[in-house]
Amino acid sequence: MDALRYSLLTNKDLDSTADCVVRTFLYDEPMTKNLGITEPEFRVFATEICSKCVREKLSYVCKNEKGKLISKDIGEKYCKLMELKIS
Repeated sequence: MDALRYSLLTNKDLDSTADCVVRTFLYDEPMTKNLGITEPEFRVFATEICSKCVREKLSYVCKNEKGKLISKDIGEKYCKLMELKIS
């Protein structure tokens, strides 16, 4: 079994974390499925949430020994209310 490393989410892992959020929530969450939210639409949301977690140091990532992101803990319940600017 690979060794696991946990670290604070940083900008370096922002894209792979947003990808993980998209893969985890877009296709299986009832709300996103029923609303027909597209991947590009959801990616804007996921990237903004992850960016906020980087700024406020609210999230950790887990990587295997090869450096591949395998899990994330998004601290959205601790985030202040945010206004998303979606164009």
